[in-house]
Amino acid sequence: MSAKSAIIGISTLVLLAIANPSKTDYINYAYIKLCDDMGGIEKTACKVLVSTQKENIKEIIEQNTDRKNFILFSLYSTEVLGFKFQTVALIGNYYTFKN
Repeated sequence: MSAKSAIIGISTLVLLAIANPSKTDYINYAYIKLCDDMGGIEKTACKVLVSTQKENIKEIIEQNTDRKNFILFSLYSTEVLGFKFQTVALIGNYYTFKN
């Protein structure tokens, strides 16, 4: 491996580590996405609850979220309002999977 390749590789790893979203960033993401997968009246009720109880909902999400920080990315496991999901956070993007 050349020195140039090593520098590019190390720089890429450093950038990935810097861009790894924080738990606060994740909580804001989860708060916005909480009602997305619901339908009909449940979705409407969820959106009303979430909009009127913003800080309480964020606190509930924070208390029910486990973060595993792998430096280059993070894995979040959240169980809230009867829903369980895992999210991979990488470079400011979130990929959420329901359990």
